[in-house]
Formats: sequence, C-alpha cells, structure tokens
Amino acid sequence: MRAAVADDPSARARVNTYLFDLERALEEVRDCLQYTERVVRAATPTGPRTETGPDGYAKLLTSCQDSVDTIRNLERQICAETGLPSLDPSEVQLIHCE
Repeated sequence: MRAAVADDPSARARVNTYLFDLERALEEVRDCLQYTERVVRAATPTGPRTETGPDGYAKLLTSCQDSVDTIRNLERQICAETGLPSLDPSEVQLIHCE
C-alpha cells in the first residue's frame, strides 16, 4: 500500500492534505490545552460577573476533547490511506511545550 501511495500523485496529495490538517489540529489542541491550563491554574474568580465556573470549565474541556478527537480521526485516515500502522500509545513521546 505504501508503494501505491508513493506512485499515485492523487494519493500523495490526499496524504499531504491529511498531514496539513493534522498539523493545524495539533496546533489547535496545543493552544486550547495551554489556554485551559492557564484558566484552571488561575485564582478562582468571585463576584457577580464571574464567567469562569463549572460550565465554563466544562466548555473548555469539551473543546480540548473535540480537538483531540479530530487528531485521532486524522490519524485513522492517514493510516488507512497509507497502510501505515497506528501509533502505539506506549511508544508516543510526550513533549511539554512552554
């Protein structure tokens, strides 16, 4: 299957599109997680105009989960298109970005 992708310009274009989408999704989830972490680590706001409460936190976490789900879906599409195996979660190296 990998050779078929390498020899087929339209398949290569589709894989490149998936990779571009994956890069955008990774950037989006990184930004979302960084923002959520800042909000969660901030001092708990109080008062009548408080917008960050349980519902606000839930929305932030849902947004992050949606971004992670998008990445998983793109991974499945890339693997199906190329015939490459999925990543084993135990082999994935996590990098802390600041």
